[in-house]
Amino acid sequence: MKNIQTELDVQGVSRLVVGVTETVTVVPSRPPTSKSMAYVGKPDSEWSWRDLRDYVVHEVERRFGSCRRKDPKVEFGIFDSFMKRWGTKAPAIARHVFEIKGGMWKGEAVHIENFCKNADPYFAQPIAQRLIG
Repeated sequence: MKNIQTELDVQGVSRLVVGVTETVTVVPSRPPTSKSMAYVGKPDSEWSWRDLRDYVVHEVERRFGSCRRKDPKVEFGIFDSFMKRWGTKAPAIARHVFEIKGGMWKGEAVHIENFCKNADPYFAQPIAQRLIG
């Protein structure tokens, strides 16, 4: 193999440093509306499944950028079921994971799927136990 000198070698340049600057703008997947922020100022005991969904989506987008949204019917099923399973604890579970844990649970970013019934043993039950204890 031959070592061919480049223009930089001839000029005595031993190191080339290139600076790269990148600007990233995070845009929510759906712009917030006053209706989607209806939970603000409401006591947790008055939250509906929509309030819980809007809170979760807002907090995910605020922390991590775009939220992996589901079909509206699927989102209804997830959050309505979560509210029915956990009752008045549902908003407290969501608030705990975002306001205390920074949107992270067991080393992973929280997303809509964490509120599914199958995630309860891994997600909601341990949080609910912490809130009680």
